[in-house]
Amino acid sequence: MAVEAAGDVEQGLLSGESTDVEILVQQQLAKVREEARAMHGAGLSEIEVLKLACSGPLEIFEGLGQASNVYVAVMGPPASKRWVLGIWKDKRAFDVGAPTLREVDLLKIQSVQSDPARHNVFTVNYFDESRVRHALRFRRTDRARDVWVDLFHHVIQSAREHRQAKKQRMAVPSSSSRDVRGAQLQRQGSW
Repeated sequence: MAVEAAGDVEQGLLSGESTDVEILVQQQLAKVREEARAMHGAGLSEIEVLKLACSGPLEIFEGLGQASNVYVAVMGPPASKRWVLGIWKDKRAFDVGAPTLREVDLLKIQSVQSDPARHNVFTVNYFDESRVRHALRFRRTDRARDVWVDLFHHVIQSAREHRQAKKQRMAVPSSSSRDVRGAQLQRQGSW
């Protein structure tokens, strides 16, 4: 059962039915917003909320099917120059700023897929700096697998949009800088 606000009654009729995963994702995002508000006092941007929602405990499969507990978190601007999916030994290691066990460039993730044979496992397919394809297999521990997959899709899409917007800002000079440069060229007689 999901609690909806009074204004949501007509919205539900117009937009069709929400899937269970969408409801769970919205609940996870709301939980993160509340925790962030309690800790920081102020609201966070949507990308910051997504980064926090994509952090938590998981089990990672290593060689020969052995699984070990890890803590996974997404880092990105402004805290980090790059968008990275980091894997730490545990939450304490993450909190104290210990080095990661592994880092995956978020923008080089090809796909995040649910395992059709196992209801609590998902795979992150990515390319390394040498353009070699790798796969990380995780088993969920604290929330539904499909919530993890959906949140990763959202944060990867947001990171790509953020990078694209940054590229566009860098490529298009502002009109004031063009006016200044034009005035300089005109004074020099090069216009």
